[in-house]
Amino acid sequence: MDTFDGSCFEGNSDLCGQQVNKTCPGDMPPVEPQEPTTHDDGDDNSGFYEALHMSLGFGFFTGFWGLLGPLLIWKSWRIAYIRFLNKMADYIYVTVAVYAAKFYNPKLMFEERIVFFYAEVVNTEVEGWLIKLHFVADAVVTSNNAWRVMASLFISPWRSEVLTQREACTSHFQTWHNGPWDMLSTWKDDDDCCKWKGITCSNQTGHVLRLHLPGSDSIYLLGQANISTLIGLQHLEHLDLSYNVFMGSYISEHIGLFNKLTYLNLSEAEFGGSIPYQLGKLTHLHYLDLTYNYLYGVIPYQLKHLGQLQYLGLQRLDEVSGAIPFESGDLPLLHTLKLCADFVLQTKDVEWVSNLSFLKNLDLSLSVGNSHQWLQTIRKHIPNLTELRLSDCNLSDNDVQFLFDIHSNNSSTSSLTILDFSYNMLTSSTFQLLSNFSAHLRELYLLDNNIVLSHPHYPKFPSLVILDLSYNNLTSSVFQGNFNFGSNLEHLDLSNCSLMDTSFPMSSTSTVNSSSSLVVLRLSYNLLTSSNIFHWIFNFTANLHTLYLRGNLLEGRVPNNFDKTMNSLEHLDLSFNKLQGEIPTFYGNICTLQTLKGTFQDSFKIHHGATDTGVIPNLPLTLPHGALIDLSSNQFEGVIPSVLLHASSLILSENKFSNISLLLCQDNNVGNNLGTLVLANNQLEGSLPDCWESVSSLLFLDLNNNYLTGKIPPSMGSLVKLEALVLRSNRFIGKLPSNLKNCTNLFLLDVSENLLSGPIPSWIGESLQSLIVLSMAGNSFSGNLSIHLCYLKKIQLLDLSRNKLSNEIPTLMWKGVKSGFKNPELLLNSIDLSSNHFTGEIPKEIVYLVGLVSLNLSRNNLSGEIPDEIGNIISLESLDLSRNHISGTIPSSLSQIDNLVKLELSSNSFHGRIPPGRHMDTFDGSCFEENPYLCGPQLNKTCPGDMPPVKPEDDDDEDDNSEFYEALHMSLGFGFFTGFWGLLGPLLFWRSWRIAYLRFLNKVADYIYVTVAVYAAKCYK
Repeated sequence: MDTFDGSCFEGNSDLCGQQVNKTCPGDMPPVEPQEPTTHDDGDDNSGFYEALHMSLGFGFFTGFWGLLGPLLIWKSWRIAYIRFLNKMADYIYVTVAVYAAKFYNPKLMFEERIVFFYAEVVNTEVEGWLIKLHFVADAVVTSNNAWRVMASLFISPWRSEVLTQREACTSHFQTWHNGPWDMLSTWKDDDDCCKWKGITCSNQTGHVLRLHLPGSDSIYLLGQANISTLIGLQHLEHLDLSYNVFMGSYISEHIGLFNKLTYLNLSEAEFGGSIPYQLGKLTHLHYLDLTYNYLYGVIPYQLKHLGQLQYLGLQRLDEVSGAIPFESGDLPLLHTLKLCADFVLQTKDVEWVSNLSFLKNLDLSLSVGNSHQWLQTIRKHIPNLTELRLSDCNLSDNDVQFLFDIHSNNSSTSSLTILDFSYNMLTSSTFQLLSNFSAHLRELYLLDNNIVLSHPHYPKFPSLVILDLSYNNLTSSVFQGNFNFGSNLEHLDLSNCSLMDTSFPMSSTSTVNSSSSLVVLRLSYNLLTSSNIFHWIFNFTANLHTLYLRGNLLEGRVPNNFDKTMNSLEHLDLSFNKLQGEIPTFYGNICTLQTLKGTFQDSFKIHHGATDTGVIPNLPLTLPHGALIDLSSNQFEGVIPSVLLHASSLILSENKFSNISLLLCQDNNVGNNLGTLVLANNQLEGSLPDCWESVSSLLFLDLNNNYLTGKIPPSMGSLVKLEALVLRSNRFIGKLPSNLKNCTNLFLLDVSENLLSGPIPSWIGESLQSLIVLSMAGNSFSGNLSIHLCYLKKIQLLDLSRNKLSNEIPTLMWKGVKSGFKNPELLLNSIDLSSNHFTGEIPKEIVYLVGLVSLNLSRNNLSGEIPDEIGNIISLESLDLSRNHISGTIPSSLSQIDNLVKLELSSNSFHGRIPPGRHMDTFDGSCFEENPYLCGPQLNKTCPGDMPPVKPEDDDDEDDNSEFYEALHMSLGFGFFTGFWGLLGPLLFWRSWRIAYLRFLNKVADYIYVTVAVYAAKCYK
């Protein structure tokens, strides 16, 4: 190409090169020719850079492994190192918090001294007072009022008049939501908190001794739990917060201050974080249960100090692993041990469990496997055990034979009443074997094994009350004989056992000996098709309370005499079958008797997913409090009978109902207890009735995807308890009624896909501050975007797309967001303002939304540039800024967002190079098209300056070894610094990284030790 002269290329004004005497961008200046010199190859600069890179790598290797190596080899170093990191992190946090507090309140010196003094008196350990101090300092930074509250909390052991017991309780529970029903209804502003439900006080001193607030399926506490605020209850002996929903709250380190506790139950309460080592200070503790939480890390070794402990529950802690920290002689009084997690079991653990002489209840599911050493230890304890659970341990018939064979000659020597061998590889022979030890056995769980009952002769268990054989492959002939596992059997679960009609060879005239004891029968998810199963049930049971036939292939109608034989029924589930016809009127007779039970768990669930048609009869139902009626996914039409309003939950979605006026506008307050009403995907039409005060207890209302028209009735504002309102995909018009501002408990408001208009009301941000989801997309809302939406501190999803909103996106909308979303449960996850008429620039404050997952500002008239710091939103997965007028270059920080899977920047005015690196190269050209001045490999367009650089000739005949070694030494130091702090830095600032790192080191060290020991043993032999 160099042989052609410039005339071949003239007339191309943007062309450059030597032929046209025009320098191209990125060209190196020409190198002047030098006199030829002779020099060694070692003087070449390439050798210098090669040595430089090698020294950098060597320095990094030395720094990294200089820190990692000793920690990997010596466990004591690891413990000391993590302890040092914890102290250092706490020190940094406290220092920053205190200086910030001084900035906010310069007169804080006296209170500061009080906090330091109290911290040193209560707990001399450095970790303890640092934790207390940063807890208080954080409160100081938040506000002066918060400082006064927290200071009074800490000083309360000396000045009880500052914080009474009532204030200690209310300060802990005031931010909680009480679930579907008011669990704390008796907690009023009364001076005597000893009268409140769940609190027991001493008759002599009046001190609170017990705080007993366990939840249930229907009644529970909901919110963030901070046990630290209960410090005022210094005489507390019993604390039960189990079965609640605490949304990942950490168990506070201050739990160790309740030194009089004897009972602590935090099971199934959705706690997160690590198990605090301060639990080891509760030396009077008899009962500790942390089962079924989201805890991670290791079991703190400090728990070995709980010498009075009798019950230890650590089941189903999926993220807790590592070694068990107990040794022989620890926890000598333990009678119940439940360890069910991914623990690393060692020989010392076998010895520890073997020496627990008072052991009565043992659960080692998921932990022991089929280790012979462990089975031998368990076999030793069996004569004294009343409960044994070894589910998911890969047990075979031989393993069970080994466990029980030693006692086969005298079954009465075994006192077992509960036995759980679920999720193993057991067969029918084990089922038969266990009958030899059935003198006291009351509960037997064998679900998901390989049990096949191929003949009518099966074992009998005289004392058995609960038998679970679900998820086994029982044969069709199993019930052809006299079905009698035991005369005391009350609960039988045969779900998902491939049972067919031939398994129950009964007719309407045949009879067998009925089982008067059976109250619960589960036959869901089998292959039953005909109504013969009902006749078999009629003849087999007399007092059945619960019947589950869900997920079969039942056809036809339910027999007419169903109500006569099932007159004690409380729970009925016939969902996901093929039953046809109208609902029989005799169901009303059954539900009349259902009120005798009157519990929150009562349910009436029928025909969900069936093909029932016609009109629902106005049955004479008297439903219990908390009853559920689910008639969804049918073809019911006509008028909805008012008797259904007696339920607490009414689900009628996916039918053909067309009118609800007669259902709501009742004068007899029949719907006062209705909490959930779902009429989605029906054929409701016309205007909604304006009589919603008749269902004033409503919590959840879903009317989406119907044909409703007119305005939203103002009486909806009377639903002051409402938490979720879904009116999407209808034809509502007009403005949102201002009365809705009375629904201050709303966390979900969805009015999208309607014909609503007018400005977005300011009262949404002012009054509905509990909103988590706000969707108003697909309407005709106009005007400015209200800055009052910035008051929604809990919002996680904001969708205002496809409206007529205009002008600039207010900067104030994002101010305060950085500090307002500290809680990871309350991060703003999704913003969609697409398809509006917004102008101006993208607010720079948007980069503070560190938890944002999806941002869509497409199809507007936005201009300006993308904020350079957008890479700070590291959680971003979807970014759509297409079809705007945004200019400038694409920020290189976008390449730092590893989670980004969707990027749309097309149809804008970007220029320059598409930033390279990481995953940016994975996006195709369509993401960047219609940006005429944008270049990069994604668009197959070369950028100016992409010509290969010209390597300069070596023009220096001097060998400057001093500069070479100087650079070499500097790079070694830099490499060491990078390697050392690249490992230390993240561990210093993130506690979860420290825990994961220690767990990794322990596993690697154990693996190396075991590998070396095995090879050494082989060599020795």
